[in-house]
Amino acid sequence: MASALETSELKIVYHDEYYGRAWITKEWTANIVNYLKRQGFYEKNAKEVRDWVKQRIIENDAHRSVIVFSQDIVPKTIMTIKSPSDLIRRYLDASGRIVWIGDHPFWYRGILHEDGGREEIWQTDIHYGMLGVQMLMAECSSVSEWMLGWREKMKSRWYSQRPVNINIAEDPYDLRILKNKLGLRNETLAYAYVVLSPSSWNAFVITRWKKAGTKIGAIGLGVSTFGGNITLTEKFPKELSLEPQKLACSWHVTFNEKHPDQGFYRFWDCDSTEDDPPADLLQDIFTLATLNLM
Repeated sequence: MASALETSELKIVYHDEYYGRAWITKEWTANIVNYLKRQGFYEKNAKEVRDWVKQRIIENDAHRSVIVFSQDIVPKTIMTIKSPSDLIRRYLDASGRIVWIGDHPFWYRGILHEDGGREEIWQTDIHYGMLGVQMLMAECSSVSEWMLGWREKMKSRWYSQRPVNINIAEDPYDLRILKNKLGLRNETLAYAYVVLSPSSWNAFVITRWKKAGTKIGAIGLGVSTFGGNITLTEKFPKELSLEPQKLACSWHVTFNEKHPDQGFYRFWDCDSTEDDPPADLLQDIFTLATLNLM
């Protein structure tokens, strides 16, 4: 039976030096953890996060909870990829909330190692299966811009490196709340004009989502690189022609319509560019973590 103290710990920040990280440095992680702990968050390691997530599902209070990932790789304790109903997805389906910065969510999985282990899992397409969005790789980017309705709340700005395939409306009053191809509700929070790299991965994603309007032939994806082999049957996707594309660099996916403010929040889709995270970024993490939280 969980204690009253344990069940009250509904705002947590994940941190575990024995599990991996990608773009977020140890210094950034320490800053994020310390900042959030001063705001009343509880720090949890990989095993503690697993137990906490299970408890939220059992106690039926996930809709009042949030996990901030201070390092940008999900640990194996909550994502084993044994089934589509993995623990982290069950938490989101139960109306939990996750806030994520850094490299693309679920591109890697953290494994227990004294130096912080990780393994690539992008080949399984689990990032798409979990969230219903596909990452693209940017060569360069304009500075991010928050959508109308978010400009007053959010202050951080960055240069997008991993935008996703959510179309942005030209009408500034259209907040672009859409259903993605998994039936999940997508909302664009911020966008940037990005030039995409002419890689086989980008060609694959654009072709899958039929944004190019023409078919691409055989696309070979390497295990460690994204060059691969591309056989063009018609023409290369126009999105890879060095023309800037207006794409989402911050987004929110809702998993349960009863709690539309919960779900997966992603922003700052770039690496840790300075020694310490900007104060605006720390404030924005807290804003998204606590926004309308019951």
